[in-house]
Amino acid sequence: MKSMMALISAVVLAAPVPSMATPPSDLDTLRAEFTNPPAEARPWTWYHVMSGNMTREGITKDIEAMERVGIGGIVLFTVTQGISYGAVKFNSPEYHDLVAHVAAECQRLGLKFSFHNADGWSSSGGPWVTPEQSMKRLVWREMIAEGGKLELSLPQPSTEQGFYRDVAVVAYPALRAELADKRSKPRISSSDTTANLKAMRDGDFLTTDTIEVAEDKAGWIEFSYNQPVAIRHLRVTNIDERDVKISLETSQDGQNFQAVRSFGKTRILRDEWEVDTAFAPVTARHFRIFFDTSTAIGEVELSQLARIDDTAGYSALGYVSGDKLPPLSTPPVSAVVDPNTVIDLTGNLDANGTLKARLPKGKWTLLRFGYTSTGAHNVMPSPEGNGLEVDKFSASAFQAHYDAFIGPIIDRTRAVAPDALDGAMIDSYEVGGQNWTGGYERQFAQETGVDLVRWLPLYAGRFVGGQAQSDAMFARIRQFNARLINDNYYGKFADLMKGEGLESLIQPYGNGPFDELAVGSVASVPAGEFWVRRDDLSNLNGAVSAARIYGKPIAAAEAFTATWADNWKFSPAFGKKWGDRAWVAGVNQFFFHRFAHQANTHVLPGMTMNRWGSHFDRTQPWWDIGGKAWFEYMARGQHMLRQGHAVADVAMAVGSNSPV
Repeated sequence: MKSMMALISAVVLAAPVPSMATPPSDLDTLRAEFTNPPAEARPWTWYHVMSGNMTREGITKDIEAMERVGIGGIVLFTVTQGISYGAVKFNSPEYHDLVAHVAAECQRLGLKFSFHNADGWSSSGGPWVTPEQSMKRLVWREMIAEGGKLELSLPQPSTEQGFYRDVAVVAYPALRAELADKRSKPRISSSDTTANLKAMRDGDFLTTDTIEVAEDKAGWIEFSYNQPVAIRHLRVTNIDERDVKISLETSQDGQNFQAVRSFGKTRILRDEWEVDTAFAPVTARHFRIFFDTSTAIGEVELSQLARIDDTAGYSALGYVSGDKLPPLSTPPVSAVVDPNTVIDLTGNLDANGTLKARLPKGKWTLLRFGYTSTGAHNVMPSPEGNGLEVDKFSASAFQAHYDAFIGPIIDRTRAVAPDALDGAMIDSYEVGGQNWTGGYERQFAQETGVDLVRWLPLYAGRFVGGQAQSDAMFARIRQFNARLINDNYYGKFADLMKGEGLESLIQPYGNGPFDELAVGSVASVPAGEFWVRRDDLSNLNGAVSAARIYGKPIAAAEAFTATWADNWKFSPAFGKKWGDRAWVAGVNQFFFHRFAHQANTHVLPGMTMNRWGSHFDRTQPWWDIGGKAWFEYMARGQHMLRQGHAVADVAMAVGSNSPV
């Protein structure tokens, strides 16, 4: 594992320490460079082409305006969000011609050229990514069967994008509370009489329906039992409304309800959330799950079984930082699966899903596990660039993405601008979780020596071997996931770029199953992010710490990010303090967020990135006046901050409980 040490700097400037005093001859050079900063110290900018609005004339004017005020380079993005469509289709011959023109103009004017590795701003995907090459999740279906000779059909688990592969079928002696859940058979009703409750109870989280909630009211789903039961767990899957508030109330008579608790949600994908919460047993006959606004739901389940709290978070499918995972409670012995009693029946399942086997007498829980696509797509792409996100655990899948898009862009731009072409970028991670890939269980056994099949009930929320063993196995799983994504996604990207003699610019943060410092360590240029009007600088820490720990000279930042509260009102006088704060935090290279490509050269103030970004555009009134002076100040400061070695007063160990 990579070092998990993060550094928090309490020293403003990375000046040489006394024992490493600069020789007098070097002082003259430093004074000269302070007066006239070198080109490599100039600030860069994101260069956003919006919705296919792209022209040669506009490109030339943009790059000339950048050169005029001292911009050192660009990272080209193509983004489609809230802006009317232009004529240029992403990845078309015309698109490639215009990208080559951007690079050629950069070379003509002395700017460096880099580009984002996919359409949109996160992360690495496109229409060329097949379901088998896409991000994957473990899925399952379960049933209880009587021991003896079995010949039964096991339903196929949830299947996304028409892609599914079996992993294993396991059986273990049914737990007492599992049998109680099966016997209970509650009546299910809802405040929304049109809701398809059957779809929410069919065991397939992809079959969804919406609970419609009237404004200023609450909707509910009610479980009514024939007698009081002790409920210990609530699971609501595939929630599509990020702001919905969910709570539980109980009643003995079905008329008078009392509040029990509210529930937090775990983010699974960009637009998928889940409640999967264990709690102290609550005994009643009637249980109402309340929703304060309309939302789609995949599955809703109450259980008497003491289950693992937030299984998706523990398996790294849902994003929960390792230090914020809810501590696992100690379950009753009757709620624990003994791993030594788990029977592997994988070889007894035929291609049609029929299981033929013989089990000892008694009740058995059968779990059929498989994997499918997460269905995650790249964020804010054009219709032509929209596609599945590539499998982050598979180097061969990323190679296919590279061959389909990144490589051809490198070849085309290198042909016209070999001196300008500098590298490619992976922006911040915003495409959700992943916890499986093809051959995952075999790779896990090779690396850890553990047969994961016996432990698969963990993914279905069962305690296996008790609280401590379950916690330890999940920690090992998350650590393994972090290594897979680091080696096969970020590391593979960095290796491919190094092989081309180019820089790998990576933002090592977001809602993914990885460790930020490890990701930052593989980038040739780790980059953070800071916003104006926000005091939180946490998205700089991974990049700055990685640069300092692993001896990287540049700690970059997506700089001055903003919303429409600032847009055209942004000015150097307003922005300077936010940039200075980022310097104090350890950054020594700015990438403005953002410069929008002005395809139409006859209008003012011109194109925007919809609601995003401080407007570093050539159409700003201050561009050729205050802009040039401010950008020179940035170049001077960035150059000085790259001299000597950073001095930190505090070192903080952040631990190794992935994701970190």
